Amino acid sequence: MRRAMLADLRSVASSLQLRIEHAKRTDHKPGSKFLAPTKERLEIYDHSIVNIGLLTSAEVSAVITAYGWIRTLPEGAAVLSESTTTVHGYYDIRLEHSQLLILSLDDTLQRVQVAIRELTAELGPV
Repeated sequence: MRRAMLADLRSVASSLQLRIEHAKRTDHKPGSKFLAPTKERLEIYDHSIVNIGLLTSAEVSAVITAYGWIRTLPEGAAVLSESTTTVHGYYDIRLEHSQLLILSLDDTLQRVQVAIRELTAELGPV
């Protein structure tokens, strides 16, 4: 379970970093929009929660916090999109909201990185 969560959180961290880098690009045209998923992948967490007691208390705290932030990303994206319509499972977020999007993604990334550190500390080099 620990290894699965670690792999999942590393994948999430990579995805968040790519989204942040894309939103920070300065070559966007006026009127550009960003796509934000309407749903985040939480299968590993959802299937592992029954065994969360196998983790240390520091790991439990970090993992629950990280996945809590991941779970709320679509809600934040819905607010930033100013629309209830989606395009193929994504919200459109206007360029003007890119700084808010970056803050949300970066805050989530920080929590994910803490969880990765906690899980890695218990497993050792993986």
